[in-house]
Amino acid sequence: FPVTIGGAFKDLPISLHCIIPEGFYGAGTLPFTGQTGDTLGWKAEDYRALLDAPMLVSRPDTATIRWDDAEVLVAVYDHKKTTTAASLVTESSSLLTAQRKFLGGSLPVNKYAFLIYLDNPKSGTESFGALEHNRSSFYYLPSVEPNWIREQIRDIGAHEFLHIVTPLQLHSEQIHYFDFQHPTVIVTGK
Repeated sequence: FPVTIGGAFKDLPISLHCIIPEGFYGAGTLPFTGQTGDTLGWKAEDYRALLDAPMLVSRPDTATIRWDDAEVLVAVYDHKKTTTAASLVTESSSLLTAQRKFLGGSLPVNKYAFLIYLDNPKSGTESFGALEHNRSSFYYLPSVEPNWIREQIRDIGAHEFLHIVTPLQLHSEQIHYFDFQHPTVIVTGK
């Protein structure tokens, strides 16, 4: 997605419209604005919010965990079709129940997504892992034994989910107004 926005434009609302293959779905946390034919739409409050909201576009394999104060989406793409969103809900739900208890009884967000892409382990890459975002975490893992995947989502997910509290919700001016066009390194000490 080679779009860069600078200056005052980065603070304007964004409407995103994507043409996707028939039968596909865009899983994520951006507010959905609707579908017209093969075009799906979302909105973001600004450029930073768009960059902080990854999406998993694939044939839908999703499950939702709901509490009074939050809705959590689990979306999975597994090229082998051996691990499903439904099979990960138990791990995700127990993880989030523990997180809610640790955080005082509620989650710090009302909407969150676990976006999980399970790739062919022989795809040529040896690198796998996860990235945290303010309202989601994106996992790139090998499609192997489903029990191993559940363990990884539980273990890595516990770490990634807590990032929505720290450091993602701790703001400094340098981070909150980060210039993606001209990034700067902040040096402390001396």
